[in-house]
Amino acid sequence: MKRDYSEKERFHSLAHQKGVPSRAFFKIEEIVDRVIKRKFEKVIDLGCFPGGWSSFLLNRADFVVGVDLKDTSINDKRFRFIMGDVREEETIEKIERVVNSVDAVFSDMSPKISGISATDQERGFELFLAFLKVARKFLKKGGVGVVKVFYGERFESILKEMRKCFKTVKVFKPSASMRSAKEVYLVGINFKKEVENGLHPCN
Repeated sequence: MKRDYSEKERFHSLAHQKGVPSRAFFKIEEIVDRVIKRKFEKVIDLGCFPGGWSSFLLNRADFVVGVDLKDTSINDKRFRFIMGDVREEETIEKIERVVNSVDAVFSDMSPKISGISATDQERGFELFLAFLKVARKFLKKGGVGVVKVFYGERFESILKEMRKCFKTVKVFKPSASMRSAKEVYLVGINFKKEVENGLHPCN
């Protein structure tokens, strides 16, 4: 536990030194630069508050759409913030008014932790399904999807759903994630956009 605390403080300190909103900046930096290794034109960042991921993505993309219930302090003409719950159709419609398609969809969304394992797993799964819905609607063929998930009863079914949608799926835990945390990131590469028999492969 002590080592986790010192690591957390180290990345918080580094975030302050670099002038970025949070240590989450370093998670997405490692995911993009070590696993994905590409730049983007347009991306969607789900659960963007306080702005760590979007701040980094503005270094690797021409345009970033951030979605959250809380606003960020990012002031950049290449960044568009949408306030709303991504599980609601109204929020999807707001995104649609800004972009038609994107190269990548990123999600660092986390459920409100109750401490009850079964409840937390279901809340996390609900957010994963929201991510998948956005990916199916906006992600280009060959695109990238990154989503935070948690080890538990739902993990294997989540991994299975990701593999339906992406040709390659990697499980990755960034250095900035606390060692004791059950969170990992699924990195989907090469999105399957083909429609077969009227159904998307993710359906």
